[in-house]
Amino acid sequence: MNYVGIDLHSNNSVIAMVDERGRRHLDKRLPNELPVILSQLEGLGPIASVAVESTYNHYWLTDGLLDAGYKVLLANPLAMQPYRGLKHQDDHYDAGWIAELQRLGILPTAHLYSRQRRGLRDVLRQRSRFVQLKTSLLLSLQSRYARWLGQRVCKSQLLAGDVPDLGDEHENLAAHSQLDVLSHLTEQIQWLEDRVSQQLHLEDPSYRRLVHIQGIGPVLASTIVLETGDLSRFPRVGKYASYARVVNSTRWTNFKKKGDGNRRCGNRYLGWAFHEAAHCMHRSCTRMQKFRKHQLSRGKHPRVVWSTMANKVCRGLYLVMRDADEFSPERLFG
Repeated sequence: MNYVGIDLHSNNSVIAMVDERGRRHLDKRLPNELPVILSQLEGLGPIASVAVESTYNHYWLTDGLLDAGYKVLLANPLAMQPYRGLKHQDDHYDAGWIAELQRLGILPTAHLYSRQRRGLRDVLRQRSRFVQLKTSLLLSLQSRYARWLGQRVCKSQLLAGDVPDLGDEHENLAAHSQLDVLSHLTEQIQWLEDRVSQQLHLEDPSYRRLVHIQGIGPVLASTIVLETGDLSRFPRVGKYASYARVVNSTRWTNFKKKGDGNRRCGNRYLGWAFHEAAHCMHRSCTRMQKFRKHQLSRGKHPRVVWSTMANKVCRGLYLVMRDADEFSPERLFG
């Protein structure tokens, strides 16, 4: 059997193949055209698996390889650390390294998300980008009115379009163009939220359980469900918490901090969702308020306390999704 590794770039890919003994039989750079890559793989003998480096643009390639009948693995670049003593390294070495790790059975892989749910997840991520853009527009408008009038215009006034005159024709033109974009963004954000929540409410029992928990609304529930994907890939709650970036990632030796671990390895959207959930739950949960007050009285830094609470919320919601358990703040923060 042969093992293929693909080092994927924006406009080309480097393909390498090794056999069971580790001998290199293919090492070639090809354009990012699916027919060209598939024709190159044909006639190479039996291929056990094809590993593609997990990059921002892998959808077209992994989908095409799966449709062609190949077993596809998504290689995790953050976990594939080559020998640090190497004097020379290039794309051909990286592709061969991916193939060699497959042959040895130690290739660290990322999750290949379901094609059926991938589009819905990307819709929710687009909504997140719209919210960030909306916030930047609100802050820009508030700065503009403060700069020209010396007064603060609140968010509700801006969203309603009830704004004072700036006394300058061109400044008014710029402000009203921003207000028009802001109004359209608000409509699009709400429309995307409604579409995602309606579909998940019909299809996903985990979403229906999460959305009824105090402090977890449709947006947080949708984010947690869609970014988690197949929950069975996390056999233990600790693995899930690590993926959600709510665990400690520091390295210590002889009681001295020597740096941070692989902090980027995980899902930043889940990390945001669980920290946001901890803040929202804290507003109405007496048990969480007592826990935070007790931790602060012991001298813990506020950011550390919030991270601890996010970790506990993550663990509790994992059990809600996996075992249909009831979310119990008393048990988590007792």
